[in-house]
Amino acid sequence: MKKTITLLIIFMVLLHVSMSYAADQDITLKQVRDKNVIVQDIGNNEIVMVIMTPQDGGSYWFLLKEFGNFKLGENLSSFYQVDCFLASPDGKYLAVTSVGEGHPLLEVVDLEVLRKQGKYKVLQELNPYPGVISILHWDDSQLILSSDAPLDEMKKGLDITTDQLLPEDKPFSLNIATGAIKRVTEKNPLPGTFFSIHTLFLQF
Repeated sequence: MKKTITLLIIFMVLLHVSMSYAADQDITLKQVRDKNVIVQDIGNNEIVMVIMTPQDGGSYWFLLKEFGNFKLGENLSSFYQVDCFLASPDGKYLAVTSVGEGHPLLEVVDLEVLRKQGKYKVLQELNPYPGVISILHWDDSQLILSSDAPLDEMKKGLDITTDQLLPEDKPFSLNIATGAIKRVTEKNPLPGTFFSIHTLFLQF
């Protein structure tokens, strides 16, 4: 029941912002519904939302608050196509994966700076090329990731080839303060939670 109410609130705010977005961009609400939209609850009754528009190759970032919605900026991440993002439990960091030409990249940004100043301050960045990377969850101030690239070796400045990719995705921990990466053991890793606009419409 609580999840349904939360999704309903997100849907209503999303609909409002989408209408404003449509007016600003001179497109219809129906067109907005066809775009990719990701939302993430970051606590304090605030939600970060990204609307991606493949036509112009842009991504539009918003901060949804109880008493107003604010545009944070455009094309903030390295690649316009945002795949997933997840806020740390203490509200200090936002882990973001974006994709360009099929290749993912991870960035961890200062969430307070993003919320208050609309600036995308990157604290840590990982490019697993030619491998893949995904966000699993936070463990305090450490981000737990999954990748088929030997991230602990790549951080040392060692280039890798496809022959050096791991046979399957393995979990790693990333210390945001130090940048240290370690291989970890995860019994039941859970992916970071995000919703697309299609998911929201299907649940009501």
